[in-house]
Amino acid sequence: MAKIRVRRTDRADKMLILLWVVTLIVATLAIPVIMVKRMQQEQPVPKPMPVYDDQLETKRDETKIVIPVYLSRRQTVVDVPLEQYVRGVVAAEMPPDFELEALKAQAIAARTYIVRKIVEQDFGEMPHPRAWVTDTEADQAYMTDEELRAR
Repeated sequence: MAKIRVRRTDRADKMLILLWVVTLIVATLAIPVIMVKRMQQEQPVPKPMPVYDDQLETKRDETKIVIPVYLSRRQTVVDVPLEQYVRGVVAAEMPPDFELEALKAQAIAARTYIVRKIVEQDFGEMPHPRAWVTDTEADQAYMTDEELRAR
């Protein structure tokens, strides 16, 4: 009888170990799945970007993003296409005799800055309610085409 009891004890121990292993495997798989689902549910839904009728211009099947820039000296808002805005920022922040690669890097930084502001809708504390950026160092220095020509 002692042998039978040992076998039963061995069998019970094996079942207990098997139960723990199965429990650990299920927990290892279930916990990350539950956490991912909760994180997906908790993520805020981004607000749609405000678009004014005059914000999008279609030309040759191309959509241009127009940036409302507050010009501090004139105290007005002008709508500037994105690429023209980037050109004005690079010209205002760097002299034209800088290395070409430095100018390219500045253009990427300027474009990234304004696109981030658009995506995050970070237009608070503007001197004019329609402006997205100013032409001062508070955002990015910017020069209009007229200012560039006068330079």
